[in-house]
Amino acid sequence: MAFFANFPAITVDFTQKTDSVTTIQVIQDLSTNIAMTILPQDLDTMCLKYTIKDGELPESLSIKFYGNPDYGWTIQYVNGIANINNEWPLNSLELLEYVSNKYGALNINALNCYQKIPEGFIMDQTFITDMYGSQFVQPMTNMDIEDAINEQKRFIYIIKPENITRFVSTFNSALAS
Repeated sequence: MAFFANFPAITVDFTQKTDSVTTIQVIQDLSTNIAMTILPQDLDTMCLKYTIKDGELPESLSIKFYGNPDYGWTIQYVNGIANINNEWPLNSLELLEYVSNKYGALNINALNCYQKIPEGFIMDQTFITDMYGSQFVQPMTNMDIEDAINEQKRFIYIIKPENITRFVSTFNSALAS
């Protein structure tokens, strides 16, 4: 991945006690921490708001907005996504599999909780009903809850194409210092 090419290199000894030959390699130091603070008001100026569609990944969005896949990491960085497996939205089939694995195949549509309408507060049915009346209560299944969480992950920022070169340059300068 081009993103790691500019990280500092370190020498690591991979030799095991049982090895007859010393194995030393130079690798990128992935533990390097870059702290570039992007203020919320700067996000609105330097980025576009975007809603991720099923099947889109940082690399495909990088191709769509910048013409090549090498800037996919900037999308993750700007949105604070450290683990794409947990922090990127699942497509509909992946979500179904996730919910099935988490709750069990027979519990996908089992009742999870109740939501107060229209605010969206998730609460116990008795509490909502006693406080607000049953007309303000909507049952939420396990799938409903996980789908709502997944949908929130779709709203991201993408650096405007005219700002990407400057952003990468600033990032690389911070990395070099």
